[in-house]
Amino acid sequence: MKQSGTMKWGLRCLFAVFLLFFSHEGYSFSAQQTDSLSVQLTDTGVSVHKMTWPEYHAYLFIDSCKTDSLVKVLENAVTIKLPEKRVAHSPDPFNPFLHETYLHVARGRFWFFGLSIFIILYLIYYRAVFSKQLELRMKSFFKKYYFEDLINEQRISSVAGSVHAYSIGLLVFCQGVLLYVITSEYVALNSLTTFFVALLFVTILFLLHYFIQFTFTSSLELAELWKRQMQRQINVNLIFGVVMIPIFILIYYNGSQLQSINLSLIVLTILILWIITRLIIQLLGLFQDNYRSLVAILYFCTLEVIPYLLLFKYIKSTL
Repeated sequence: MKQSGTMKWGLRCLFAVFLLFFSHEGYSFSAQQTDSLSVQLTDTGVSVHKMTWPEYHAYLFIDSCKTDSLVKVLENAVTIKLPEKRVAHSPDPFNPFLHETYLHVARGRFWFFGLSIFIILYLIYYRAVFSKQLELRMKSFFKKYYFEDLINEQRISSVAGSVHAYSIGLLVFCQGVLLYVITSEYVALNSLTTFFVALLFVTILFLLHYFIQFTFTSSLELAELWKRQMQRQINVNLIFGVVMIPIFILIYYNGSQLQSINLSLIVLTILILWIITRLIIQLLGLFQDNYRSLVAILYFCTLEVIPYLLLFKYIKSTL
């Protein structure tokens, strides 16, 4: 028992010697490093203190055995100087790329998605209430037989179904118009309020257009032609609206990932294709309904084609 106790004390002493030795070697290594602060110059000529880890070397066990080591520790703690201002980390007020003109503004807003959900719910309501009419509108886009059934159905029913179908197409069309404005870098107009203003403006413009058409056709006993052409417009608007809702959502919320693509040109092409398809369907319907008189052709060219040509010219000159 006495020998084991002596061995334990011998091992403890040996461990203490090794501890003192390695502590002394670590202090000698850290003492060789400079305690001064290295000064660098930034691009703007401002001096910046670069602090390295040897400046904060730990006080090892050997320090406690040296003279005045505790005084040095207290002195360093009292005399340490904290930075009073940020150096080389504050933004340069004269940097032009920090101006709001160069900042990237995210285009994605919830109102566009919420509006799309509202249109989809509106379409579901229309399908539930006017399911037969919706089926006829989809099929009449390809076959004349179903279009005649649609016209007969409109004569014995109210115009509420046509109003709902027209409203769905108008909402999606205005959504595309505002998307074209947004993709043309008019990001300040990216709001629901702007959409309502655009919707009101387009609605008033179309109502005025339809009033002129109705007045002209009624005076020339072509009111039946105008009603049939209106139904063709509603069919094209409804079908394009259903197809373009997901496409407009993808373009709106992926604008930052598709910066190499001219999205405004794509949206404008979609809108122009929408109107051209509607005019082609109306022109074909004009001949299918045997309205081949000069007055009917004059009506189509004057009140259908020319207003859109003027609109395209105005958009090209302003936007």
